[in-house]
Amino acid sequence: MELSIRGLNVSVTESIQSHARVRLIKDLSHFTRRIRGVIVRVSDVNGPRGGIDKRCHLEATAPGMPSAAVVEVDADLYRAIDRASDRLRRHLGRLFERSRGHGLPGRRVSASGYPT
Repeated sequence: MELSIRGLNVSVTESIQSHARVRLIKDLSHFTRRIRGVIVRVSDVNGPRGGIDKRCHLEATAPGMPSAAVVEVDADLYRAIDRASDRLRRHLGRLFERSRGHGLPGRRVSASGYPT
C-alpha cells in the first residue's frame, strides 16, 4: 500500500507524517493487499484565524473499484487524522463486503445464470 501525504496551508511535519502513516497502517492493515494506495491531504481551512478548521481528506484506491474518500474536520489535526482513518476503515469494510456479493438484495442468480 502506497501512502502520499500532502499539506495545503499547513506544514506537514515529520510528526504529522509519522502519525498519519502509523495510524493508517494500523487501521487499514486488514485491507493492505486490496488497496493500491492512500492519499492524505491535510489543510488549515481558516488559516491563522483559528477555530475548528484542521481538515484531513483521505482517498483510497483499489483495483476494479471506485476510489473511497472521507473528510474530517477538527480543531486538532491529529484528531482529524485519527477520525478520518477510522471512518475510512469502516467505509472500506462496507465496500469490500458489498463487492463480495453481500448486502445486495435481489441480485441472486440461479445455477443456469438467470436471475431468480
